[in-house]
Amino acid sequence: LHLAMVRQVASQANRQMALLFGQAVTAEAEPVRDPTWCIVGRAGKYSIYDAFVQCFPQCTTPVPCRKRTKGCTQMECNKELEKANFKRTRFRTRDENGNGTP
Repeated sequence: LHLAMVRQVASQANRQMALLFGQAVTAEAEPVRDPTWCIVGRAGKYSIYDAFVQCFPQCTTPVPCRKRTKGCTQMECNKELEKANFKRTRFRTRDENGNGTP
């Protein structure tokens, strides 16, 4: 008997909660000269997911997670936001020395 490992998937309720949270904490940007001010990071301390984890930790899953859970991962959160027409972009900042940060 061969048992395969099945990838965990967030519950529909937790994925919907991530989408609703993203819609609640953002606003559609108006065209501006420098559009980089309205970019929300996909990862890191300025991401929607990081704010979601801070506000609703019970709806999320830390990575790596060894126990079975129905919480939403960062990847699943980003996929839900992209399906709802959030723009996919990378967010990089530079410090005073010109070094990039994620």
